Amino acid sequence: MKQAVQSDKPQRMQSNAVQNNQELPVDYYLINFQQLIHFVLEAYDDLLSADEKSFAGDFLALSAPARMLYVRLLCRKHNAFRLDKLQYSEIGNLNDASAELESAGFVILNPLFSVDQASRLFTKPELIQHIQSHAEFSRGSPESPRISGLKQLKRDELENIWQSMQSPVTDVLKKSESGVRDQALDQAWLRSIDPQQENLCGTALVDISKIATTVVVNRSEHFDVFRLCFFGNLYQDMTDFVLRDLGLMRYESYVIDQNNRPFETRKQLIAHLDYFRISAVVSGVNELTTNDILVVEALLPESTDNHLERRLDRLRIAFARQLERLDEFEHAEKLYNKCTRAPARERRVRMLMKQEQWQSAFALCQDVLNCVVSDEEAQILSGLAARIARKCDIPFADPWAYKPPLEHAKLINAGDSVEQQAAEHYRQCGSCFYTENTLIDGVFGLAFWDVIFAPVRGAFFNPFQVGPADFHQLEFSLLRRDLIDEKFHQLEQPGELKRQVDLFFQQKQGIVNPMVNWRYLSEELLQLAIDRIPVVDWLAIFRRFLLDTRSNRSGLPDLIVFPDKPSMDGCRYRLVEVKGPGDSLQKNQIRWMRFFAEQGIDHAVCHVSWSDEKSPDHE
Repeated sequence: MKQAVQSDKPQRMQSNAVQNNQELPVDYYLINFQQLIHFVLEAYDDLLSADEKSFAGDFLALSAPARMLYVRLLCRKHNAFRLDKLQYSEIGNLNDASAELESAGFVILNPLFSVDQASRLFTKPELIQHIQSHAEFSRGSPESPRISGLKQLKRDELENIWQSMQSPVTDVLKKSESGVRDQALDQAWLRSIDPQQENLCGTALVDISKIATTVVVNRSEHFDVFRLCFFGNLYQDMTDFVLRDLGLMRYESYVIDQNNRPFETRKQLIAHLDYFRISAVVSGVNELTTNDILVVEALLPESTDNHLERRLDRLRIAFARQLERLDEFEHAEKLYNKCTRAPARERRVRMLMKQEQWQSAFALCQDVLNCVVSDEEAQILSGLAARIARKCDIPFADPWAYKPPLEHAKLINAGDSVEQQAAEHYRQCGSCFYTENTLIDGVFGLAFWDVIFAPVRGAFFNPFQVGPADFHQLEFSLLRRDLIDEKFHQLEQPGELKRQVDLFFQQKQGIVNPMVNWRYLSEELLQLAIDRIPVVDWLAIFRRFLLDTRSNRSGLPDLIVFPDKPSMDGCRYRLVEVKGPGDSLQKNQIRWMRFFAEQGIDHAVCHVSWSDEKSPDHE
């Protein structure tokens, strides 16, 4: 076996992802878009509505230039554009392409706009030009704006002036093909309290077709369904295709078909769609009033699966936190009670503490601690219970108040990171590597590779996932219990851990995995770690990872030390967390060290202080 190379930072190696900087075809975005459409048509044909299937069929029947223009516009941030500002040389005649799109109902040419939307379609110099050329401005009548130095005004000031000069053609913007509706109007609707009034937003409309030819994307709501089926959300875009095509990201291969797709019913699909549309509109939760929150929360769909339940919990917890800030504790309590995930129970305790209801807060802590779902929650609630107990003079011993072994190192500051300098210090007694959350995480990711990417229903939405959608959820282990049990049975066999890690390290090199950072994994370090760390320790660590993959993937010690001479107790490795002056342990680090103590794994915290002497390099 080769000697492992020691480094002052986590071992780094270049992944085998192809980075050949090859040029993409000019219509790459159309090719990828059509791949997405065909993928969804094949996997979800039975769940798509007639209008959604018609959207796909009508799109595929367009000419190539029209399809390219629609994809270009659909994938941009906004939905309204000036035709004279678009420059797509590969498409050719944009006027012909846009006319074909209008005929097929994919765009609207020269619609009416609200005055604020219309003003955003012009640059600042164009706004100045339009203001100067406006009839009322030119006449200089008493009621006309008398302005000097337009160039010195801010853009919003120019927009206000330009808007004041427009003559509305109608006073109501309806949600129809005669006008454009944007997120701001949707938010106004959600705040209007009356969901029945969603089509009437009370916004004046203007016609700017004499100034510029405009095009607005239509039928995008159908593509939202395709995007949701493919990505599993409405915030990802087509960038993943490009990263794959450029060879910058390589993904594991797994089967996604009607047998293991995430969405099984139309009701489930619509529930997710409603969630994402509502959550996008109310993204600024900290600005919502109590009434806003109660109205929007009532519009949320019922949970249909674990993915949606997790998302609904996250949004409701955000709403409840805002209600807390508004001192609306009763309403916040009701929302927290609807949530099944952390930190809902913790927040309920903190609300009681804020209201100085100490006895109720302590009782709730005890109830939660009797049925905690993770070490993270147990540690937090135990800490709160200890605070309350001191306040109320109640006997309580915090089981998480662990103090790990301490070591002190007085070093000459050479200017590198404190971890790098501490690693050099420990090399006096053996090999030392700065690995933090890369080595142990990586071995787990390699050993459990086939379990992580197993074909479990609902785990994979599309070919571009780093890992299964539920990897950081408690359901991950529950849904794969038989696979996990079989994996542990395999790894208990002599030499099997080394064999499987070697196998997946060679076969999967460069493919993304939620636990494997290829840049910091070398074959030499892996071999040394597996040889020196007992299998029983590895398996105990793996079991802890699987209890809570989200929280437990971080907090591991900075350094791993392999002594040249084993200690009297036979220790073949040590894990050391490095803390510089003024630094302290984080909660997740304490949890790991408490676990090491329970398992008899040698660990310590090294507190570094700086000597008054100067490093030779700094003299």
